[in-house]
Amino acid sequence: MFRFIKKEGAREIVVEAIRSWLWPPLAAGVSVVIGFAQDIPWFYIAVGACVIFSAVATGLLRFDEWRFRQTVKNKLNFASLRVTTKLNLDGSVESVGLGFILNNSALFPVEFAVKSLQTQLADRFPPKREYDTKRFIVAANGNAWFDDFHIEMPDPPRNQAIEGSIKFEVCYGRPGQLNCTLGKKLKINIGFDGNGNVHGSNWTELR
Repeated sequence: MFRFIKKEGAREIVVEAIRSWLWPPLAAGVSVVIGFAQDIPWFYIAVGACVIFSAVATGLLRFDEWRFRQTVKNKLNFASLRVTTKLNLDGSVESVGLGFILNNSALFPVEFAVKSLQTQLADRFPPKREYDTKRFIVAANGNAWFDDFHIEMPDPPRNQAIEGSIKFEVCYGRPGQLNCTLGKKLKINIGFDGNGNVHGSNWTELR
């Protein structure tokens, strides 16, 4: 699998290099040959070659911009960790929910489906149940989030932090065509104040 990914990546790099660096000078060179065969003065050949070079280079740039706007790959990205809480009557935490926020940088809606989600705080886990909905559509240049079930905290820590983790994988694409995948694994630290309520969190991405 790794070799396949390496080969595909190398092939894409070669194709991009040929298209970006070969086509403009090649087109200009062809125009020089044609001008020479037609016995056109060298001044006009030089001017024509410059015009052809600029036109091809500009056309490739505009094509790349159009293709970037149309493709869905890498348009859905992880934006941030999401922490939600449910409080007891005394203001302490009764349960904590972990989730993720995704950002859609495309100029069109993107649909995603949650393939897997695992959350943990210290040695506690959320209940294992089926989610009511696992497919969502994110508006153009919009955000969306998804939360796991809450983790019960019968005795929340006070004036200290606890470690946790979240690991998720989603597939995404244009609505009905979920051909791309996105996955993250994060190490989490959540701080609790003297009342046993959450007062801050941070995360580090794990490889």
